[in-house]
Amino acid sequence: FELMKAIELNWTERQREIIWAMLKYNEGQSATARRLGISQGTLNKALTAGQYYAYSNALKMIETELGEMRYDG
Repeated sequence: FELMKAIELNWTERQREIIWAMLKYNEGQSATARRLGISQGTLNKALTAGQYYAYSNALKMIETELGEMRYDG
């Protein structure tokens, strides 16, 4: 959680908007760029600068760990 918070604290408002759109719609860069009315290259630069892939991977790891902690009995 600390890694994710550290990454979030460095996001610009535009990076936050782009990253949340990527996470919310889960439809890839091209579709998200179209949705936001920007080029895929611009979107990719924002994702890279905002450390989206590290953030996304950390989020997936947390979801996996919490899923494994569920009681199945």
